[in-house]
Amino acid sequence: MVRDQSPTTDPGPAPTDGRAVVSWAVTPETHRWLGLLAYGLYAPLGAIALALAVGGVALSLDAVRNGSIGLLLLLGVAVVMALVRPPVLAAVRSDEVDTSSGYDGWQPSWRGVLAASVLCGAAILAASLHSRPAMGAVVIGSFAAGLLAMTLSTEGTIDRDLRLETQYTAVDLRTLSAVRSVDIGDVTILQLSYARGADGFRNPRVLAVPHERAAEVRDRLDAGVVADPEADPIGKAERAVVTLFALGVLATGPGLALLVGDAAEGGMLVVAYAGVFSLLFAAPMLWYAWNG
Repeated sequence: MVRDQSPTTDPGPAPTDGRAVVSWAVTPETHRWLGLLAYGLYAPLGAIALALAVGGVALSLDAVRNGSIGLLLLLGVAVVMALVRPPVLAAVRSDEVDTSSGYDGWQPSWRGVLAASVLCGAAILAASLHSRPAMGAVVIGSFAAGLLAMTLSTEGTIDRDLRLETQYTAVDLRTLSAVRSVDIGDVTILQLSYARGADGFRNPRVLAVPHERAAEVRDRLDAGVVADPEADPIGKAERAVVTLFALGVLATGPGLALLVGDAAEGGMLVVAYAGVFSLLFAAPMLWYAWNG
């Protein structure tokens, strides 16, 4: 159930006395389902690695059967040299994959990556029997699950001065213009909107908070909203105009495809060129309309 977008309290100065520091964490370590989603980033790449490994084994067996011992020895030396590197040995002994993919303090295990890779590979193989778009959908879905886990992974602290610090950046809550929330499973997802001129690419926009801390965190965020009643958020009409203009720019590529067609010489190159440039111009507009 989506809650109201603005606090019901009267605007006024945000009190700082008597407010304790609020800290919380929603990470793959604290929530198992988030860890399962996080493996989506590694599954497609692991599936490719497994396919290459299986191909290498098949090539080796074929070389043995044909008596090409030199090729087999060369492949064996390459594998041994790759495995004896100190970082690889250390990672294997620790049963962890050393990576910096946005999850501070959590590392996926080799067993988890292997299981995710096998499942993703099987899904891609099954999708290949249907169509290429189905294969692409499996890969995109896997990466989307991993990106969702990165987005929801939150380690936050709100101090007495209404300053929010996450694992990525820090921001003054007095620059907020609205807060929206929705309950999903055992966490509450908070979407933050900022006043005009206070927004930035590094500002936290989505926070995941455990249910038991959601009311307290929401109270602090609402206090930041009412702390500056003169903040000028972007209105719905302005968002709609910017969105429509961005969609019109995005339609340039498909429009040229209908006009040029496949018969014209170099037609697809023109369409691709226009499509890329329309995306470059439309993406900032959509970002502005969505985040304010």
